[in-house]
Parts: sequence; C-alpha cells; structure tokens
Amino acid sequence: MSTRRLRWRVLGACVGAGLVLAGCTSTAADGPSSSGTTASASVVTPSSIAASSAAPSPTPSVASVPPASSAVVTSLDPAAQEAADRAAVEAQWIKYWDVYINIVRTAADQRFALAATVAVDPAQANLSKSAEYFESHGRDTYGSVSHRLSWTDAIAKSGQAVLSDCQDQSQFGSIDVNTGQKLTVGVQRDNIKARFVEGPDGVWRVSDIYLLDTPC
Repeated sequence: MSTRRLRWRVLGACVGAGLVLAGCTSTAADGPSSSGTTASASVVTPSSIAASSAAPSPTPSVASVPPASSAVVTSLDPAAQEAADRAAVEAQWIKYWDVYINIVRTAADQRFALAATVAVDPAQANLSKSAEYFESHGRDTYGSVSHRLSWTDAIAKSGQAVLSDCQDQSQFGSIDVNTGQKLTVGVQRDNIKARFVEGPDGVWRVSDIYLLDTPC
C-alpha cells in the first residue's frame, strides 16, 4: 500500500476526540465486514485497561500433525496460521483502543510502558503524547467506539499486517473534565487502516495509523 506521512495532529481534526494520531493516506479501502466489537470508556468511574472488555475474535483451528514418535508434534498449516495471525492482530487492535481511550487516566510515569503493550514507535510515543495533551487541556474521553474490521491483504507469515477498520465513533469524543461539557463527537464511518509488526516476543503491535479520505 502506498502511503504518505502527514504531521502529527490533534485527533479532533481527524476522528473527533482531540487526541493525537499518525498521518493519513488517500488509498481507498475495500468494503469491510462488520465485527460488532466495541471499546468503551467511562468518564465517571475510570475503568481498568483490559482487552477483555471487547468481544474476543474467534479462536482459529489448529491442525495437528501425526507424531512420528511418542512425542506429540503440533503445527499450523498455512490457512490456520493466517487465521491465527489475523485473530491475534484483531485482538491487539481492540486492546490498542482500550489503552488509547483510557491512557489519560493512567499515571504519567506508567503511560509509556502501557503503550508498549500494544504499540511501537511512532504509535507508542503518540499514545503518551495524546494523554499529555488531554491532561494539559483538562479533557477526558467519553462513550464507546465500535469496529467493523476487514482484510485486503494476507499476512502470509511476513511479520507485518495491515488491518482495515470502518470505525463508528458517533458515540465517542472528548469532554471537559471540570464542566462535563462534550467538546467533540466522532462520525459513524471513519475509514482507518492500522499497520502492525510482530515483535520478537510473538506479540503484534500497532506501528502506524492512517486515516483515509475515501468513504467506507
């Protein structure tokens, strides 16, 4: 996918919440399939950061290879490996948004380490920047984000992945902590692509996020 990096900017200009995201691209996305997954945030009672708040992706099947000896050997065929990798990427994307929504409520000295569980630079640093921005402006997040996930390219054991999300942010935005006034609200169909890399520990993490101009 051909992309171009724009400057860091306030999310309010991109997806309506006032946080900071990566650059955008003009590449069109194929029609996504609905996942019905939602990441939620509360501004009244801060919630803990947990990926379990979102519906998990189906667990892919594992193909067992008949053992040549008494030892049991298990491996994944290419189709099962692809399904497993996609499920892992999707789960990390949901977890990324749980972190993204709640990181402003995390102690400042813990934010970078928390971001490292779901992202690598530049996305990792950007999560910390978004929290700093919100904190310095007396803002928090409210509402929930729903995901419509889809794939246009296979991972094919490459260690890299690009996930499409036609995201519903119409019930999500930023709020003034002191007054409780809603400052921004997102749109129903926000066309987003996220690039992931697989770490040496086998964990997929977001590296870049691209906001597309085309409808989804």
